[in-house]
Amino acid sequence: MASLKNIGGLNLQVRFKNPWFWFFLVANIGALVLNNVGMTINDITTWGALIDTFTETFKNPSLLFPIITSIAGLLYDPTTSSLTDSDRVLKYSKPNSNKNNG
Repeated sequence: MASLKNIGGLNLQVRFKNPWFWFFLVANIGALVLNNVGMTINDITTWGALIDTFTETFKNPSLLFPIITSIAGLLYDPTTSSLTDSDRVLKYSKPNSNKNNG
């Protein structure tokens, strides 16, 4: 199995270990899906309704573009000059704790 440490110049292994990555991924996609079908979170009252909402969204190619760009925004590191992670980040094995960043 290929390592997630350097796929396309991104350290996905570290991102996947960060709970904030998952929180914002679910929040972004959930908000886009609900908005695109004209619903609010209060309209989702059963698991079936939730599944139907996602199914309808993924049947419509024009709704996939905002989802793809939202995911790309979570993967992109704006502190680098390119779309890849810095050499320092590629060496991480877990998210930086920020304790030693002075």
